Amino acid sequence: MTNKPIRDLHALMYSSIADPKLKRDDIDLLVNAARRRNAEQGITGLLVYQQGCFLQILEGDRKKLSHLFEQKLLRDPRHSAVRLFHDEALSERQFRFWHLAFSDLGEQTTRISLPYRERLKSERGLYELNTNTAMALALVRQIHRRVLCAQKPESLDPDTASLQRP
Repeated sequence: MTNKPIRDLHALMYSSIADPKLKRDDIDLLVNAARRRNAEQGITGLLVYQQGCFLQILEGDRKKLSHLFEQKLLRDPRHSAVRLFHDEALSERQFRFWHLAFSDLGEQTTRISLPYRERLKSERGLYELNTNTAMALALVRQIHRRVLCAQKPESLDPDTASLQRP
């Protein structure tokens, strides 16, 4: 885990549509590989999945995030229609205990408040949050507050931290 201050700390958020052939086991492998790479690069964040769509927020050095996004994420055949819709400077990390936290909203919808559940009912609801940055950020913060913060950070191994499946 990176505890050193980063002068150019940023957050990027994007949404994308998963390849229809992608299975849950494939997503689990993707998350585990990303956790290892993110740990090496000092990157933290959250990947959210629902009904064939991804929403991801990543935190770290701006240059490393840009390289990851442009050279890896945009070229990854496991998803398409990748849309970067948020890039902001940060004073501190929101996901400092997670190299990559993961939430499958299909398993976690009872933990998400009603306005989000309603918005996410449509087939591409999670993907369509790229048109409403404020709502996407609020959803990410809600997942962080309601689920991730409920886990005791000192007991978490950042390489394996994930949301609990019911």
